[in-house]
Amino acid sequence: MDTEKTQKRNYELAFHINQNTEQANAIQIKEEIESFITSNGGVIGFSKLPEKTHLSYLINHEHGSYFSYIQFSSENSDMLPAIDEQLRLNNNVIRHIVIRLEDDSQKRKAAVKIAKHKERKGIKQKEKQIETVTESKQLEKQLEEIISEL
Repeated sequence: MDTEKTQKRNYELAFHINQNTEQANAIQIKEEIESFITSNGGVIGFSKLPEKTHLSYLINHEHGSYFSYIQFSSENSDMLPAIDEQLRLNNNVIRHIVIRLEDDSQKRKAAVKIAKHKERKGIKQKEKQIETVTESKQLEKQLEEIISEL
């Protein structure tokens, strides 16, 4: 079996609901989305209640929407197209996106990589400082020689 499909992955689904929807209906839409995720094997880690927000740009000729997001994990990556299709069919959801979040091991690897990079950068800076000091001493010595010859 494909390891991509069997490995547990973390996702975040962010979506905008039409601003003309009543808040109670917006909450119900979020709950329906959560129910769809869990019925397809997903595990909800966190979800934010829909909150009315002003949009930076127009979506479907609207200046505002209810914004919400759901963080979940799943071993079944085949559910992502099903979520996408479900949200496309819902006329109240005006925009959505699902992104894969880094898992803890990926975050640790990235942190180690950054630390090593900073360490190498620090070593290079120290080497440059030593070179600068050495060059300064050589210049001072040359100046002393020139002054002593005068």
